Amino acid sequence: MTQDQAPLAFGPLRVNLQARAISVDGEPIKLTPYEFACLSLLLKFRGRVVTFKEFKEEVWRDTAKGVGMPQICARINTILYQLKRKLGPKPDGDDWIKSARQIGYIFDNEENGESAQRITVQPGPRGKHDAVQNMVEQAVTPGLPSALEDRITALQLLPEVAHAVKTILVADSYPTMMALSADRVLNPIWRFIPENERQRLAASHSPFGAMPPRIMDLDIFLLRANDTEGRPLLLHYFSNKPISGWQAYMLLFRHKKPAESEDTRQIENAKDIASYLLLKEEDVAVRSLGDDYVVSVKPDPGYSELVLYIFHFCVVTLRGVTDELTKVAPELKLEKATRRLRWIHPEEMELRERTVLVDGDVVRGVHYFFGTTIPSVDVGFPVPIPLS
Repeated sequence: MTQDQAPLAFGPLRVNLQARAISVDGEPIKLTPYEFACLSLLLKFRGRVVTFKEFKEEVWRDTAKGVGMPQICARINTILYQLKRKLGPKPDGDDWIKSARQIGYIFDNEENGESAQRITVQPGPRGKHDAVQNMVEQAVTPGLPSALEDRITALQLLPEVAHAVKTILVADSYPTMMALSADRVLNPIWRFIPENERQRLAASHSPFGAMPPRIMDLDIFLLRANDTEGRPLLLHYFSNKPISGWQAYMLLFRHKKPAESEDTRQIENAKDIASYLLLKEEDVAVRSLGDDYVVSVKPDPGYSELVLYIFHFCVVTLRGVTDELTKVAPELKLEKATRRLRWIHPEEMELRERTVLVDGDVVRGVHYFFGTTIPSVDVGFPVPIPLS
């Protein structure tokens, strides 16, 4: 076994490049092929900066032909962000991997007791690509217009959520990519939208144009009941407003407010749900379902603009219910309208074409984070729902 193949140990971090095995505090860490390749390169040259050019030539190689350097930098930044998140912090709270702004990244070699900030930047050996190397060292990941940056800042998002928002906006595949927390996947909604319509929307609502997408930060409510056979159901409402309605059954939601504390947020969520379901406020409780989130760009109902959505998931518990809500398709009578609701099996959500067309990003997030049968969502409705 060569020195490069020998297992490496950095405090709680263990890396066996030959076996492609990584663990932190004995817990295995699963990396994507690109994440593993980037980590291998950083470890090979630990103690000095690995430049963007080196990442491009060693990790992407021929697959990067014809791809501009700003796009390569954006991809590297996304992958390294996900890698840092998976590795977690060092025992001293610092990051294992640090950015050398405008140049590349460095693995903070804890073995020699030096901090990455104190290590002299020593780019790799220069060859016939000196001009490209100079360009790489001056390259900056494409920034968003200041007005759009200000809008994102005003939302007071968690750093990882703000990073995901910016990554989705600058992605080569905009607007078809979505974020499931740290993972990036294609948004199923765009499978149903014609290519010429996608190109029109992407061009007219580019993040770098005069009409960038609106941004909406929402809490999605998972109110779970069981049917009489013990199978889970989630409560949906029918969005049927003449202009702004989606004409589909969707999960309930509420717009988050930037300045809300967690307690205030959930109190306001409970008030909103109680008002919508015609219940007493004291009979509704809401709590966050962890830190997972979805970031997605999709058209509004009339295809007149693009909207970037940020979805956070909350679980709802009811202590008191009305007879109407125990029906499979409740109808809440108002003075001048009727609210239509429906209890739907999670598996059925993916089979409703209209729901997938307008809410497929949320459906994908629900199944991705909570499983097809929603095992990790507490039953919040105290009465079984008879489906016959």
